[in-house]
Amino acid sequence: MSTNDAHTNHVLGGYKATLKNENASEEAKAHASEVLDQQGATTEIVSNTGTGDAHTNHILGGYKATLKNNNASDQAKQHASEVLNEHGASTKPLPQSQRNEHPDHERVKAGYKAALHNPRVSDEAKQKAEEFLENTD
Repeated sequence: MSTNDAHTNHVLGGYKATLKNENASEEAKAHASEVLDQQGATTEIVSNTGTGDAHTNHILGGYKATLKNNNASDQAKQHASEVLNEHGASTKPLPQSQRNEHPDHERVKAGYKAALHNPRVSDEAKQKAEEFLENTD
């Protein structure tokens, strides 16, 4: 994605935000809607990264975080809940039995993998990393 494309996406994102902003005037919302229509932009979640599922999951994770945020308004929480329901995502946390044992399980695994390739890591530590990785997959 070029810098110009990224800038355009940010500008269009601003117009989309205007449509949802309760403090924006009707005139501002009408202008934002007109610009979005001219650009052929959609107000639905769309991935620009080419990694569709990962990007969408990241966005949905943000909406899920909104539900737990004490500083989020009731209106924001309601909108987040609606978006999650539209995408078939649960608004409830996974049961403990379905979660990874460690909250940053993937990052821990990545650290052990990196240790295997680091020349400054001792053979003993590399052995421990190999054992950990064998037992977690």
